[in-house]
Amino acid sequence: MDATDVCHVARLTGDRDLHRSQVRKTQSLLKRDKEQFIRSLAEEVESHSSVNDLRPVYQTLRKLNSKPSSWVMAVHLISGQIVSDPVAVREHWVEYFEQLYQVDPPTVNLDAFSSLIQLPDPLNCEDPPSLTEVREVIFMLKRGKAVGICVIPAEMLKVGGEPMVWALHAVLAAIWHFSTIPLDLEGGPLGLQQ
Repeated sequence: MDATDVCHVARLTGDRDLHRSQVRKTQSLLKRDKEQFIRSLAEEVESHSSVNDLRPVYQTLRKLNSKPSSWVMAVHLISGQIVSDPVAVREHWVEYFEQLYQVDPPTVNLDAFSSLIQLPDPLNCEDPPSLTEVREVIFMLKRGKAVGICVIPAEMLKVGGEPMVWALHAVLAAIWHFSTIPLDLEGGPLGLQQ
């Protein structure tokens, strides 16, 4: 059993002294392994730089400066095997997408336009907007948006309540009926003064 397994068993059994000693031992072993790894990289850099081979030098320095990846990619293969090697994972995805793009196109007609429901054009409706429609539109206005040409914020229309709905409905019905905007509303659609 290695030091990490002994540490784990000691923790599970409740032996604190053994657990602490194994934690210290494990930490010292990890520190020693890290020092050996860095020393081997330093020797590799030194050997390549002495022969003026700079590409491996920069690659090794990049290994030292880069952060280790914090996640491991694992993929289930069709055979049920789990693969975590980056090269094997990449090969799996290459195969998967090659198979995905080799699928025959559907044989059923996918004409979406034939299944659309034809609705009447709202601009060609003969009836003016109802009080309920005006109320719903005022309710759907979003707060905090920039004001339009009439310089009336949506908040003012919402706060106006039922009298605002009736007044706006009267104006919209008149515009609908005559198909023109009255002269006193030229500067804005409501003609309200601030």
